[in-house]
Formats: sequence, C-alpha cells, structure tokens
Amino acid sequence: MSDLLKAISEGWSWKVGKPIEVVDTNKFGNAIVKNQAGQYFRIIPEEWECDLLAISAADLENKRKREDFIRDWEMLPLVARAEAAHGPLTEGQVYSLVIPGLLGGKYTEDNIRKTGLLELLSYCGDMAHQMEDVPDGAQIKLVLKK
Repeated sequence: MSDLLKAISEGWSWKVGKPIEVVDTNKFGNAIVKNQAGQYFRIIPEEWECDLLAISAADLENKRKREDFIRDWEMLPLVARAEAAHGPLTEGQVYSLVIPGLLGGKYTEDNIRKTGLLELLSYCGDMAHQMEDVPDGAQIKLVLKK
C-alpha cells in the first residue's frame, strides 16, 4: 500500500471503507479515492468532509467533465491567492486551512498554510470522525495531545 493510500486509510476508512486507488489530488489536498466496492469518494480536508462522488468509473468521468466540478476542484482563484501569499508548493505539500471551514475558518490568506499531503489527509479524517455526530452550533473543546 502506498504512503498516500495508507494515510487515507488511517484517516478515512471509517467513511470510505478500504481505499484501493487515489485517482487524483488537488493543491488543497482534496483527493478522489476509489474504494474496494468500486465507489469514488471526494475527501475535502478544508471542511473535514468526505462525500460519495460517484458509484462507477463512468459516473466519475461524467462528473469530472462538468464545468462546476472543474471550477470547484481546481480552486484556481484560491490557489493563486495562496501561492501569492505563501509561495509555491514543493513536492508533497498542499495548501490547507489552519482553522477548517467546519470550525468557522475562512478561505483567506491569513488562514492558509502549506502542509504535507499525507499528514493532512490522515489528520483531517481522524478529526472529521470525532466531529461526525456533533450537532451544528454545538460547543466543542479541542484538546491537543503530544
């Protein structure tokens, strides 16, 4: 298993099942992942979300051709702002939100940083799992452990 599949499995297997292929990733660490059942999921780290994207390769191909998907996937205006503020990415890096959207983080340059793709995908999946049953508007307390 590749390091990327391992990170996704560690963070997101509770949602996607057994990941077997990473179809694509973008500059904000979003990943399209195929699971053992042949379904395709989109992991959205900046929102701590993972959504069923397609139920077959043909379905995925059709969705990836749509203009609204392309615009959302490429995130060109946000990537340009992130690159201008923080510089270009190096191998294995992606841009990420310091405070994720789920917790009220904004898509602004001061809330963006560069981070490792493997770390981001594993970490955000674990956090999303912990937040899964928390109702909207509920107060939470984050406890950081070393």
